[in-house]
Amino acid sequence: MKGTEIKTGKKVKGRKVKDKKVKDKKVKDREVKDREVKDRKVKDGKVKDRKVKDKEVKDKEVKDRKVKDRKVKDRKVKDRKVKDRKVKDRKVKDRKVKDRKVKDRKVKDRKVKDRKVKDRKVKDRKVKDRKGNGS
Repeated sequence: MKGTEIKTGKKVKGRKVKDKKVKDKKVKDREVKDREVKDRKVKDGKVKDRKVKDKEVKDKEVKDRKVKDRKVKDRKVKDRKVKDRKVKDRKVKDRKVKDRKVKDRKVKDRKVKDRKVKDRKVKDRKVKDRKGNGS
């Protein structure tokens, strides 16, 4: 069983909350004193003339600035070595040509049938007597 579950068969006691008695607090009346506002006297604002002093401008000496010679370093260019590319010799395989076997064709002997020539019977023709016209 988990700790949050209540075991069956046991009664859970309810906590009794005591009724707290609230005391009536007495609020004292505070006395507010009247503050006196003093009259402020405004003075006449006299503006004093400000005297501007003449500033003497000193001649500034400009120093010659020495420009340092910058040394340019010689950049060394590395010789790039070009690798020789090895070309592989391609092996050409010899292709084997198969010998084609030519089958001998058997020529069948044709049997020539003996043709039987039928004897033709020649009919005897009867010659009719022709009757001539008035002869």
